[in-house]
Amino acid sequence: MATGKIHDIAIDFATRHQLITFEMNEDISASYENLKNKDKLTIEFKQYREKRSLNANAYFHVLLGKIADVQHVSKPFMKNFLLRRYGQLALIDDKLMDFIVRDDLSDQVDECEEVHLKPTSHTTTMANGKVYRVYYLLIGSHEYNTQEMSVLIDGTVSEAKELGIETMTPDDLERMKSKWGVDVG
Repeated sequence: MATGKIHDIAIDFATRHQLITFEMNEDISASYENLKNKDKLTIEFKQYREKRSLNANAYFHVLLGKIADVQHVSKPFMKNFLLRRYGQLALIDDKLMDFIVRDDLSDQVDECEEVHLKPTSHTTTMANGKVYRVYYLLIGSHEYNTQEMSVLIDGTVSEAKELGIETMTPDDLERMKSKWGVDVG
């Protein structure tokens, strides 16, 4: 993966295809040599975002553990609670990923560590007479960029403070967030 910016776009009048020129920050000449004669390539370009610090995710997990202890709930339950409140919904092709789960299994969904789901108010009764609820898939915190992690940390810190749990000082938190490259103004 490389970073850069779009330099120009043009139209090849013979083929009517778009030609895009990129200005690259890294030397990609080796990749170019390996791919220049290939007929088809998969090309993806998107806005660059700094990766969040692993320390940020570790701090989130420390705080959620302390909150879970004070609330007398499991860590998976608290992680799901915090992700539902301050986390990010998963989108594929700009569409929410929804799941239908039997309503009597909501406790299991709350304790799930492998997948994080946010319940909606939408339910339906199936032919078997059981009620099913629609859930939206949440992104796990390990996949967050700096901005998404900042929102999650801010919310988690707020929850911790309300319970009297010691958190980083505002200056320390601001310093850590500035390391992530997030505008904390």
